[in-house]
Amino acid sequence: MKMNRRTFLKSTALAAAFPFLPACISFGRDKVRLACVGIGQQAWNDIREFQKTGLCEIAALCDTDLDGPQCVEALKAYADVPRFRDFRKMLDAMDGRIDAVAVMNPDFSHFPALMAAMKRGLAVFSEKPLAHTFEECELLMAAERKYGVV
Repeated sequence: MKMNRRTFLKSTALAAAFPFLPACISFGRDKVRLACVGIGQQAWNDIREFQKTGLCEIAALCDTDLDGPQCVEALKAYADVPRFRDFRKMLDAMDGRIDAVAVMNPDFSHFPALMAAMKRGLAVFSEKPLAHTFEECELLMAAERKYGVV
């Protein structure tokens, strides 16, 4: 069987996300309420893959460029879902209404979004790179232990 790079990457992303989703289903619901930080381009592909699993419902969308053409499909598909331009405001507004956060925005801002979500006790998924320095990676691993998140 021949597999192109795009199919391989999609399959790998879904396989990486799969352990994250069932671990979140300990909240007494059958689906994880997922907030997405970043919704255009590759993030949109990831959102569709999350939906295909049937394990989550998209509860919030966040992107600094909501008016950009890369966000149109996601905004149409989830017209009734709350939208935000700042992940910090999203986390405040959606407190108690989300179980996990998928961080799929540009890589320079993965670390702050991940740390903010983890401090709230939310499970996280991140596109690569997880962080830009070894210190940031160490801080994320310490936050995982401290806040008891996946």
